[in-house]
Amino acid sequence: MPQIPKLRIWEMLPVDSEAINAFVDATAGAPSTDLPPPSGIPGPGEAVPAAGLQTFGSYTGSFTAQIKDEESKINVNKLNNLGAAASATGLALLGLLNDPRWNFLFERENSLRERISREDMVIRLRDWITSGNTSSTLNPTTPMNLFGQGFGDKEGMYTRYTPRYKPKNALFDSLEEVYLVAGVTDAFMAAFGDRLTVFPDVNAKLNVNTDDQLQLLMCITLAAANPNDPALSNPLVIEMIKLQIQMVRPLPILAMSVEQFVAILEANGIAVRPEIKHNPKQNEFLDDSSGTFRIQATGQVGNVTKTLVTVVRSDEGLGRVLYYREE
Repeated sequence: MPQIPKLRIWEMLPVDSEAINAFVDATAGAPSTDLPPPSGIPGPGEAVPAAGLQTFGSYTGSFTAQIKDEESKINVNKLNNLGAAASATGLALLGLLNDPRWNFLFERENSLRERISREDMVIRLRDWITSGNTSSTLNPTTPMNLFGQGFGDKEGMYTRYTPRYKPKNALFDSLEEVYLVAGVTDAFMAAFGDRLTVFPDVNAKLNVNTDDQLQLLMCITLAAANPNDPALSNPLVIEMIKLQIQMVRPLPILAMSVEQFVAILEANGIAVRPEIKHNPKQNEFLDDSSGTFRIQATGQVGNVTKTLVTVVRSDEGLGRVLYYREE
């Protein structure tokens, strides 16, 4: 029986004033055409019209909203999980940081005259949220047991800052908090911030349905039984995988299942983790659905513009707001 693809509704329907005007008669409050045109110079207390705005309902203005899937990003809070979940998150993060385009971020000295490797950055992100005062170690040769207990003092590097502070030893509450991790800079967040998150449930898995090429590469690396498989660094293999995924998902609104993702990888000679291959729906690594979303809405009335950023998680009820910011 053919599999019915899931629909990613938020990528199918635009959420903006023009779309609403197209589907709903929202112009009932528009001024009558019999009225004289407004004066070019507003009087005292009158709104200053913004060029290009159209009527929406009873006012002149517009709004638009973008909905982003937070579960197609790396949840850095999962670095605090036990066993395979933390290792999987660490591998995905290393896969993201290993893009050679960002070599300069790890080759230059920062303001404290230190050069931070990719592995050290993953350790520092993990040490910020784990309990205790001892730093972690990382061994890429044992991908299923990536992290170990080290002997160094993880608080020491924070004594160089003014004022001094300590790692939180608790989960991140917002993405802005990542800036507090020693070594995280504006350049680092400009490169990777859009692909990181802290909001999904710590048991939520990485969604294989993404249009971001780096995020897709993370999913491929995470699914591979051998993260050091030479095929993963072969551009022809990766391009063939992307092409076959496009055939499965000809439109962004169509979701690919984990089973389909596994079949594409195996068809291109990449051995898949048995935990994923034999248990695609209940594995600890990948999923094909999401429940946490970032909504960025911008509205304009006259010359006044406001942007709201909200992160929500769906549940059995009306959902839950995890984060809110007004700009």
